[in-house]
Amino acid sequence: MKTPSVYTTMLAVCLLAACSSNDDGDQAAANYSRVDCMELSGQEVFAAGLLGDDTVECGLVTVPADWSVENGDTIKLAIYRIFATSANPAPDPLVYLEGGPGGSGAPIISEFVSGSAAYLRERSDVIVIDQRGTGYSRPALFCPEVFRADAEDGDVVAAYQACHDRLVGEGVRFADYNSAYNAQDVNAVRQALGFAEWNLYGLSYGTRLALTVMRDVPEGVRSVVLDSVFPPEINGLSETPYVSYWTIEQIASNCAADADCSANIGDIKALIEDGIARLDAAPVGDISASFYVQALAELMTDSRLVTIVSTVASGTDTEILTLAQEVEASLDDDDAPSPNEVPAALYPFVAESDGMGYAVICGEEVPYLEYTAGPEIAANFRESTQRVIDAMDHPFDGSLCDIYTVPARGEIETQPVMSRIPTLVLAGTADVATPPAWSMLTDDALANSQYAEFDGLAHGLLGNNECLNQITLAFLNDPGSTADQACIVDLPRVDYVTE
Repeated sequence: MKTPSVYTTMLAVCLLAACSSNDDGDQAAANYSRVDCMELSGQEVFAAGLLGDDTVECGLVTVPADWSVENGDTIKLAIYRIFATSANPAPDPLVYLEGGPGGSGAPIISEFVSGSAAYLRERSDVIVIDQRGTGYSRPALFCPEVFRADAEDGDVVAAYQACHDRLVGEGVRFADYNSAYNAQDVNAVRQALGFAEWNLYGLSYGTRLALTVMRDVPEGVRSVVLDSVFPPEINGLSETPYVSYWTIEQIASNCAADADCSANIGDIKALIEDGIARLDAAPVGDISASFYVQALAELMTDSRLVTIVSTVASGTDTEILTLAQEVEASLDDDDAPSPNEVPAALYPFVAESDGMGYAVICGEEVPYLEYTAGPEIAANFRESTQRVIDAMDHPFDGSLCDIYTVPARGEIETQPVMSRIPTLVLAGTADVATPPAWSMLTDDALANSQYAEFDGLAHGLLGNNECLNQITLAFLNDPGSTADQACIVDLPRVDYVTE
């Protein structure tokens, strides 16, 4: 989930910003220790100001590596406390849980300090946690062996094996990296920092972690915001085909809601399926039917989508190749670095922790591929479309669980979470990572939730627009009341150009 633009920002910004600890107050608990931010992250990160300014306090919280064992090995979680801008902040801070699994919280800090999410500091402090195995927590389960193999077209499987063997040699037990222990960590951080209660903000996998906290250690959780929900009852591997089918249906819905598209194009779903069938029968250059389906997801809200769909359905091969080159050129990001090109201190900003990611997926997803709650929509599509989509691979290679062997975490990790904690569920209709139907499942399961959906917004809604910010802040100020969502009506809709 890391965005390459963060690295570009690092290159452009040379702020020797201090990120040292705030001197006010005493250590909250014995297992929390303040750490100079430069010592925690490294000179490269500190010098670029990527961990913010002197409004940020860095620290480490020590927790058990295995929560079922007393006096066993420990790990250290990197914690970032971003102090409120209000003179009288609320006593219950917001704690941010990153996605992945394996994503670091560190790259989001700048958004809370002075970016699109800084409005949340008007209410309270914001706490960002690098989950176990991620970011600047210790140990962090990054795999530079895989970064190098990717860059050099090497043997990626062998690289994953090498990474696994190195980490095991360093004392890592992959069975210690799972959502249940992760949730226990979150509660331990709250206690270590001395907060009686706080509010959770989870994004993507962070929503699954927040739901696990609600299930396993709900004490001290005042309210929860779930952004782009990945609930435990959804199996991310099994549901890969659903996302592709849903993408096509959502494009059709966008067109039907657009007067020009509806009048001038008609049944855009039929045109998309015509294009899939054509490419399935005879790919055009490197453009296969599966590539086209993947491109539709990336271009769901692109104003050129109707032109693309029409060209693939009925244009010449030359027209398709020319259009593909134009679209690729407009989307190309030459500034995005490979993790292999940056020092280890910057890994949290350009890569996810593969070790943490595979430990979670291999223990909670791969053993339960038959358990899933997603809607069944394949029957609404032609046989040729079904054949293409069903043959597509998930980017997360489940076969690597033969290397990252961890015990199955139990069927509880496939069940919806039931809770009465006040919860705001946020979804975007262009989210091809965690479609809105998944957020709706969670909204239905929770007894005290409210749901807000935003047309045309993609994965990760934090600080996206003023309307969303107003709804989120109103909820946090008074979780017991229904936040006014009237402003959603005035937000722009997806607009496809049809001429």
